[in-house]
Amino acid sequence: MISFLGYQCGRLNLSKLLRQPINLIPLFDFNPCLSGLSMTSVNKSNPTVAVIIPCYNAGTALVDTLNSLLSQSYPADEIIVVDDGSHNHSDALIAESFGPAIRVVRQANTGAAMARYAGVTFAKSDIIVFNDAGDISLPHRIQSLRQALIKYPNCVAACGVTWIKSRDRPTRSKITGAPLDGSIHVLNDPLQLLFERSWPIAIGMNLAIWRDIALRSTLTSPFYKAANDYAVQINTAQYGAFAHLADISLECLFLSNGITDRYGWMQQTGYALYAATECYVSNPEYQKNYKESFKHKVEDGWPGIVLHLYLRKNFPLMKRIACIGLRYGRLSRAPMRFWWALDEAFENGLLDKNIILKGFTKVIRSFKNRLKPR
Repeated sequence: MISFLGYQCGRLNLSKLLRQPINLIPLFDFNPCLSGLSMTSVNKSNPTVAVIIPCYNAGTALVDTLNSLLSQSYPADEIIVVDDGSHNHSDALIAESFGPAIRVVRQANTGAAMARYAGVTFAKSDIIVFNDAGDISLPHRIQSLRQALIKYPNCVAACGVTWIKSRDRPTRSKITGAPLDGSIHVLNDPLQLLFERSWPIAIGMNLAIWRDIALRSTLTSPFYKAANDYAVQINTAQYGAFAHLADISLECLFLSNGITDRYGWMQQTGYALYAATECYVSNPEYQKNYKESFKHKVEDGWPGIVLHLYLRKNFPLMKRIACIGLRYGRLSRAPMRFWWALDEAFENGLLDKNIILKGFTKVIRSFKNRLKPR
């Protein structure tokens, strides 16, 4: 099984792989002179707020998002829409129809990660709030996130609870387990939380970050076609604590042409694992303090992720996840976990277009059935 995996990942030289560092894509070097901006301090006693909306072919869903932001109890000082190469600049035209209340940035399509960062560099406010196109900010959202950062100025970010509208309305925070009573809980070690899971703390980027931190933490590689929200949050978590509001302040909709629809859960999990690894190897202290959480995260997921990426033909990410799994995972567990993923893919019809894997799975299933007691 491992030899098959090695072949599919580009005939990996395992002995060389286990001796050398993983070839991670580094974060861009931060340049404080980008766009003529300097790293000035922020006003934490009476901060201004900018909302950044990266979008790509959002269409009319962007209208609902902007209307919700223009109806806030505490209005944003800036609302910036970044049209990430939408067809015929359609999102930019929609945003411009709202008049001077909305600033518009147009750029070639480079992905949500770079669109989000472009918006941060154009903003001049002290706090950066993020809002994905199609998501609805409840009227108190900006005010509550701003007040949380004013109350806890040493926190680098504040986040609220998001209601994914395709699911039941939450009654408790999935982060703290607290009832949704509007209370604020300080997450002193958000890195631990992120190493333990494959999804971000702030679902739907229901997040506010001090701008001096956001200029660093949102500068992620365009390699992150998905899970760029996880990458931003694990970058931000390296700077300090989060203030978590036990309150629903954002309603999240998955657009039909959005990242979740295009890439699916398993590819997003793969990108999240890659982001976690990039963070983990960057600091010896992380490798000491979060070793068990990180290794558990790798061991649980990497064989299934590699199989899924192979079937989706995302070979660049597949090779990197395979390297991460072979380096940090427990190899004795890999064959069984890979088989579980293969068997599940067979059951769900995901192997129908791959004759070799489908035939291999049939043979193993037949052999296992013969071993069952009659």
